[in-house]
Amino acid sequence: MKQILTIYVCLLLFPLQIKAYNIQGKIIDQIENQTLTGANVIVRKDSITILKTTQTNENGRFFIKDISEPNISIEISYFGYKGIVNNFYGNSSDINMGYYQPAT
Repeated sequence: MKQILTIYVCLLLFPLQIKAYNIQGKIIDQIENQTLTGANVIVRKDSITILKTTQTNENGRFFIKDISEPNISIEISYFGYKGIVNNFYGNSSDINMGYYQPAT
């Protein structure tokens, strides 16, 4: 059975206050409307440098604070699903990472 996941990510930017921002999001199975617990979230500066990592909680949510790099990539992976990587540049405020599809 094919499932599609919706990933919502918001970048909260506070450039005038502390030059750091927070990233939060939620990973949801769109068909079954269930959250994915334990999905891996990695924030990278480049292909080698990892800035922060976390996993989604029991509600499918993640929160990463104090990111100071303006240009980052966010990788999300979950067992049995294709990984997704999105790049973000500068001062984005709200970001929808789109759909997350299972591995076939």
